[in-house]
Amino acid sequence: MPATATIVNIVEVAVLLVAFGCGMAASIMIGVTSTQMGGCVLKASVTLFDPTHFTLSYSSQSRCQFCLAAQVIGILLALVFMAYRIQVICRGKLEIQAFGRFVATIVFGVMAFLVLVEACLVTVGLKTFCNNLLDLEGAVWPDTCAGFQGGIDWQSIDGSAFYYNLTTAEAVSWISLLCWLCLMGISLVTSFCLNRRIGGLARAQHTARAKPVVT
Repeated sequence: MPATATIVNIVEVAVLLVAFGCGMAASIMIGVTSTQMGGCVLKASVTLFDPTHFTLSYSSQSRCQFCLAAQVIGILLALVFMAYRIQVICRGKLEIQAFGRFVATIVFGVMAFLVLVEACLVTVGLKTFCNNLLDLEGAVWPDTCAGFQGGIDWQSIDGSAFYYNLTTAEAVSWISLLCWLCLMGISLVTSFCLNRRIGGLARAQHTARAKPVVT
């Protein structure tokens, strides 16, 4: 295997590993928060019940389920492509050609779109929930969203780490998006280079066949 191809494969494995880790972190943080809070709090609303209590109205569970599904798909794809790339590096066999690279580019592009939507849902959902908490009237409430983690009594639910969990999920979701965009770019450039090389070889063979034979 050429040295350039080996380097590209190693870079892809490294980026896939980061995407895998980010997907694991995001899905765990979102899932744990939904379990602890008793429902999806991304874009959840709150209503003041009395000066020291409020009621929490969860958002649609499908919002969190989509976020989890997008990252789980990313985790599985990262595992599959990592396993494939590692065997190519170790054995130098079954390397996909230009068309395969084009298909991989499409897969990475679709994954990047899914993660983009997921990252936006987490970012907007957390911001909306925090704004709703901070809009509560009265002087007994914390003045920061993070302050609501330990500054109030959540009673029947565990809200002691929701802000930390969701800000972590938000950060790794955007990093995951960058990884899939990077993979799409690598695959696209590699596909273009393979097409050019194949075209160059075809032209060289055609020129060789077209040369007159001197006797």
